[in-house]
Order: sequence, then C-alpha cells, then structure tokens
Amino acid sequence: MYDNRTLENKSPGPMSDFGLPDKIDAAMILKYYNKTYFFKKDQVWRYDEFNKSIDTGYPHDSLDVWEGIPSPVHAAFDFDDGKLDTSALPTK
Repeated sequence: MYDNRTLENKSPGPMSDFGLPDKIDAAMILKYYNKTYFFKKDQVWRYDEFNKSIDTGYPHDSLDVWEGIPSPVHAAFDFDDGKLDTSALPTK
C-alpha cells in the first residue's frame, strides 16, 4: 500500500495484514473521503487511508452500503468531474 507516492513500510504484504481477504474482486478509492472500498463476493470493506485501518463495523453486505449495485461486484471506479454528486455516495 502507498501513502501518496511513498511505499508503506509493511508493503508489499498480505492483504490479510490489513484485515482484508487475501483475494478481492474489486477496489475503489473515494479521495474526497480518504476511503478505499474493497469488494469480495457480496461483502465490502472500507479502509481509512488516514488511520491506515479497516473502519469499525466492516465488512458489510455490498447492497447495504451501495444501494442498487449488482452483487457480486467485479469492477469499480470513481469518476471525478470536479462536482460532488451525493446521489452516488455510499449510504453507510
């Protein structure tokens, strides 16, 4: 994992060291919130880039966090046009 462009001391290492499954299906960074979402089957983990840890209470079912997305998630991205569209933000 990286902090901006600097490789973290623990990296590279198993994702399980960060509380994540070893293999994930998709990942997406929401820079506005300093969060990274990791998807595996029907579950989602939210990683706090500032605290360098998985947020308390995760994982959640993907549909509980991202209303209306297909499950399981196989790919994800964040489109930034400079405007904040709150309708597309996670519900949790």
